[in-house]
Amino acid sequence: MDILKELVTILGGTAIAVAALAWLAKSLVTHFLSKDIEKHKNDLAAQSALELDKLRAEFTRQALEHEVRFRRVDEKVAEHLAEIYQRLFRLYESVSSLVKILEWSNEPSKEDKLNATAEANRAFWDHFLPKRIYVPPKLYERIREVANKLADIANDFGRGLRREARGAVIDEEEELVKGIQRNREGSKPAVHCVGS
Repeated sequence: MDILKELVTILGGTAIAVAALAWLAKSLVTHFLSKDIEKHKNDLAAQSALELDKLRAEFTRQALEHEVRFRRVDEKVAEHLAEIYQRLFRLYESVSSLVKILEWSNEPSKEDKLNATAEANRAFWDHFLPKRIYVPPKLYERIREVANKLADIANDFGRGLRREARGAVIDEEEELVKGIQRNREGSKPAVHCVGS
């Protein structure tokens, strides 16, 4: 029994020592791993915060770039629309001058006014058609409609002038009178409607 007692004591002491060493090793490993995990968590948090700041900066830069690019496009559209309206208004003024009934003695002749109107019409269309990409579709249609109406008025009046020059009598239904009436009825409100 003594041997058994000693065997149990030796084995028990060894087992307790091994268990204590195992527990100590486990505690040390757990302690180092928890420190490593904590350090890894902190590193990940710092790295993700840094990446998040980089992304915010990139998004801000892209937003600013986008804003500047579209501001330039808006400015370009505004410039082209202003030029189109200016040319349309010149056409309107030319047609109005052409078809007005009373004239001052120092004004150009009707034939000169007809040529000036034709030039204003050509200048308008030469500018308007290539720049139509800058004009919203509904506004494009409205401007085209007004310009065509002005051209029709000038053409009617021009035909009346040519008939009058040949000695034809102009009555109420003839082109000369139709041009004057159509100008009164539609071109001024239409031009001002486009401008607003």
